[in-house]
Amino acid sequence: MAAMDIKNTLIKAFKKIGVRKGDILYVASDSTHILYKTFEKLKERGKTTEEIKNDAMNAVLDALMESVGERGTLLIPTFNFEFCAGGAFDYNSTKSATGILGDAARKRSGFRRTSHPIYSFAVWGKDRDYLTSLKNIDAWGGDSPFAFLLHQYEKAKFLSIDINNEGEGFSFVHFVEQALLAEHRYHKKFTGYYINENGEKALRTYSMYVRDLKLNVKTVCTEKFLKKHGIIKKYTDVFTVKLVGIREAYNAFWEELSLNEGKDIIVKIPSISFFHGKRYMEI
Repeated sequence: MAAMDIKNTLIKAFKKIGVRKGDILYVASDSTHILYKTFEKLKERGKTTEEIKNDAMNAVLDALMESVGERGTLLIPTFNFEFCAGGAFDYNSTKSATGILGDAARKRSGFRRTSHPIYSFAVWGKDRDYLTSLKNIDAWGGDSPFAFLLHQYEKAKFLSIDINNEGEGFSFVHFVEQALLAEHRYHKKFTGYYINENGEKALRTYSMYVRDLKLNVKTVCTEKFLKKHGIIKKYTDVFTVKLVGIREAYNAFWEELSLNEGKDIIVKIPSISFFHGKRYMEI
C-alpha cells in the first residue's frame, strides 16, 4: 500500500465516521498495525525500513490535516514517562513512548509540542499556539490540554486508528478521575531536569494524579464500555477507525465513576507492575 493510498483510504474512513472540517482531534494510533499493512508494498519499491516508517506516518498525518483543515486542530500524544523515574526531559529530543506517529508529528514542520514532560502532545492547526503556550504543572489539571478538550464541546473528538487492544489509548479518563478525586488515585509530585525549547536546563517539579499501587487496579476504556453508552462510531476498511465525542465521553466516565463505582472500567491487575525495570508503574 503506497503512501498516497494510505492517505486516501484514511480520508475516506474519517469522513465515514463523522470527522469534519474544523474538528479538534485527540488522535491515538497503533502504528504497528498500520506499518504491517503497508510494509511489503513499500519495500518492493526499494525503500529502507526507516523510509517506509516515515512515508507511512506522514501519510497518516497528511490525511488527518486534510480532514480537519486549517480551522481544525490535531493533538497527537508524545507522552513519555522517564521523568517519573528521575530521567531528564528534553523538549526537543525526548521521544514519544506512545507510538511513532507522535514522533513523526513532533519532527514535522507546522507541529509544536506542549510543555508537560510526562503528558505532552504534538499539536497542529488553529489552536496550536494556545495549547503550546500552556504551562500546566499538573498533567490532568484545569489548565491542561485535557481541560481544553472538554471545553470545546461538539468540536473535540477522540479518534483512534487501528487500535485493537482493550485500553483504546484514551487517557482522557484520567482527567475525569482527577476531577472526581477518585479514591484509587492520589496526587504525586515528580522532580527532574527539564531542558526547554531553547536548550536551557533547570530542575523542575510537575505533578500527576497517579494510581495507588497498593490497590492493584487500573482504569481501562474499552470499546464495550463506549458501545454500552452509545457514544462510539466505528468504520473498518483497510484500517479500523473509531470516533468518540469528548463531551459525551466525559459524561459517560463521570456517571460510571460516581454512580457505578467504576465497575465497568476499573479492573484488577497483577500485584507487581514494573516501569522499564526501574520503578512501579503509576500511570
